[in-house]
Amino acid sequence: MRTTTKFLGGIAVAAVVAAGGSAFTATSTIDHSTKHVGATSQAISGVDVTNVSYTWDAATDATSGVDFTIGEALTTNDTLTVKLGTDAGTCTVTGTAVACTWETPVVNATDLSIVVN
Repeated sequence: MRTTTKFLGGIAVAAVVAAGGSAFTATSTIDHSTKHVGATSQAISGVDVTNVSYTWDAATDATSGVDFTIGEALTTNDTLTVKLGTDAGTCTVTGTAVACTWETPVVNATDLSIVVN
């Protein structure tokens, strides 16, 4: 009886850990998942993103900025990383509004990555 109780207790603990782990798994949504100005794909992790807009020069196909809105304000423990391809931008967050710029515009950007940890 005691072995069965320990076994079932272990199963219960594993279930709680699994449920807790899934509660902290990042899921995201984006309102323009097929946007093709400045990036051909977008990967968002850890935050809901809407209203994505690019500062883009059609003559050079260079993207120098990305603005978007996040679902909730970041906390002091959150880290935001925004990249066009492999180039990270410098971002300013004001409440839920995010404005990112690249000192050297990214030519032929093929993807946008937004990660909040």
